[in-house]
Amino acid sequence: MRRVRARLYVHDAARLGFAALALVAIAYQFSYLDNSPTFRFSAGNFFSFFTIQTNLFAIAMLALAVVVRRNERGLPFDAVRGQSRSTSRSRESSSRFCCRGSRNSSTRTSDGSTSPSTS
Repeated sequence: MRRVRARLYVHDAARLGFAALALVAIAYQFSYLDNSPTFRFSAGNFFSFFTIQTNLFAIAMLALAVVVRRNERGLPFDAVRGQSRSTSRSRESSSRFCCRGSRNSSTRTSDGSTSPSTS
C-alpha cells in the first residue's frame, strides 16, 4: 500500500512539473516576442495559435489530474481528458480473444506433442 501511495505522489509531482515547464515556456515565448523590437506582437495573435491553445489545455488537464483524485473523477472529466474508462474485467476478456490464431495458441496432447487450439 505504501509503494502505491508513493507512486501516486511521484506521478502527481511529474504532472505538476510538466505543467510548470510548459507554463514557463509559454511565458518565456510571450515575453520574448512582446519585447522584440523587430516583431510586431499581438497577444490575440499569439493565443490564436493551436499549439499555444493545446499547451494551455494540457497545463489545465495536468493540474486538474493532480487536484481531482482518481476515485472522484467522473465520465465527463475523463472524456475531456481523453482517457478511456475500461475496467480490469473488460481488459481481461479482450486479452483472451486478442491472440487467437497466433503461434502461442496451441495445446499439449497426452503424448507431449502440440496441436493447434480450437477454442
